[in-house]
Order: sequence, then structure tokens, then C-alpha cells
Amino acid sequence: MLEIYRQMGLFPGFRGGFTAVARDESRHVIFGVKFLRDMIQQDRANATVVHDAIEKFGKIAIDSLTPAQEQLQRILDAGEDPWVTPRYAVESLRKKLKVIGLNMALPDVPPTPA
Repeated sequence: MLEIYRQMGLFPGFRGGFTAVARDESRHVIFGVKFLRDMIQQDRANATVVHDAIEKFGKIAIDSLTPAQEQLQRILDAGEDPWVTPRYAVESLRKKLKVIGLNMALPDVPPTPA
């Protein structure tokens, strides 16, 4: 959305504000990852808490980013990838888990359509 608005020269104030919010949120995520890493290093039992939360909510979160089943074929027919956002989310989570010292199975997302 921001890229389209930038290309069209639309809503410069919105783009600037949204970019600032995204930057701020990135800092929050970095802090959270560092906090989890520190807590797991202090007590390995905390790894179980994180693991169990991802086991419980990971698939639900990824499913919420996936288009509805009845929309998939229309999206594919348009030559678009309906799983680009869920795939990005899984890879982002995988990187964060690596930083905090966890290696676990994450929900499967279909590969990029051929």
C-alpha cells in the first residue's frame, strides 16, 4: 500500500506517519525478542512457555493471514501468490526463534506458485 501511494504521489503525510509507526513497532519487536532471549538464558523453562504459546497460536495466526479457501483460486488465476504474507510471517517468526534460541516446527505454508 505504501509503495503504491509513493509511486502515485498520494498521501505524503499518511506515508510518513505510517512509516514512523512501522519503525517504532520494529523497535518493540526487537525489544521483545531480546527480552525472550534473556529470559530463556536465565531459565530454560521459559523456552517451554514460548514453545507452547507458538504451538497453541501459531497456526491460528498464520491462518488469519491466509485468504479464505473460496478466494484462493481467483487469486491464483490472477497470477498472484495468495501465500506471500503467511510465508513472510513464518520466515520472520523462524528468524526470531533462532535469535531467542528455539528451533521448532512451524505451520506449513504452500510454496510460491509456479
